[in-house]
Amino acid sequence: MKPYPWLYLVAMVFLTACPQNPPPPTLGKPGNFTATVGSSTTIGLTWLKVDGATAYQIERKVGSGSFSLLTSIPHEMGGPPGQSHTDSGLAPSTRYTYRIRAVNASLQSEWNNSAEVETPALASTKYRVWGNWLGASNPNLYLSTDTGVAFSSATVTINGTPLTYLNPPGSYSATSIPGATAGTVLNLSITVPEGTINGSAAIPPAPILTAPAADARITANQPLTVTWSYTGPDPDRFYLHLLGNGPLNYVVTSIPGTNRSFTIPADQVVVPAGRTFLFLYAINDGKASFSGPVLPTSEMGVAASTSVIFDIVPP
Repeated sequence: MKPYPWLYLVAMVFLTACPQNPPPPTLGKPGNFTATVGSSTTIGLTWLKVDGATAYQIERKVGSGSFSLLTSIPHEMGGPPGQSHTDSGLAPSTRYTYRIRAVNASLQSEWNNSAEVETPALASTKYRVWGNWLGASNPNLYLSTDTGVAFSSATVTINGTPLTYLNPPGSYSATSIPGATAGTVLNLSITVPEGTINGSAAIPPAPILTAPAADARITANQPLTVTWSYTGPDPDRFYLHLLGNGPLNYVVTSIPGTNRSFTIPADQVVVPAGRTFLFLYAINDGKASFSGPVLPTSEMGVAASTSVIFDIVPP
């Protein structure tokens, strides 16, 4: 007896409609895993986050040895697409290789290996110091090597007050510097394997804004001239920040310390979704005071500020 052709059709429809066994769950390996030499004793590691990961296991190999676990870094939710870690306390003139994998409660990805990198000889690294509002109520100081890798194992003090490394945001921070008022000289000391970095700068007086006035109504899309008065020696620079919800976010970082006014371009004076905030900082950087293994772009950022709230309205 010959089979009926329609039976083949029914069988095909049945097989197509029936659910197939789903593939087993997998976890992708972290992409763009890169090791960058930071200094004679540090290597910076960066990678792209993996959806579904809860942590990243990093192993390290020294020279021609075997891989062993270095650390486990929790997966950061939200924020930028990449994560980073600085491996510190390394030996100068030594070859290192790293590998990383993503893990969660039940899965682990394949390993992703970095290229082999070698730390330079001791005393060949210089550092960039970037102070952020030193002298204010929450001083922060960022320290990186000449290759741009954050350095997290320095000893940092200002006038004897220790600053603690926090990651995030990746800075050395203190709640305050005791006795820090206008005119106080802040003496910075940073101990790194290559030596000690020193710098100093005085806390400037705060500028006094004279325009725009508080609660003023400023017409949008027209140049806005900011004016201020200042007592005492000129600071190294002024820093201005015009801020509001939405597209209003204009910053100029290096207005000469001799200036007493600055005009914000018309295309930056836009109507925010709410009120407008103008911040003006007087800043001393102490560039000429730095000594030790330090880059000439370093600055202490010792600041004092003033602010005003007003409105930008449509023309």
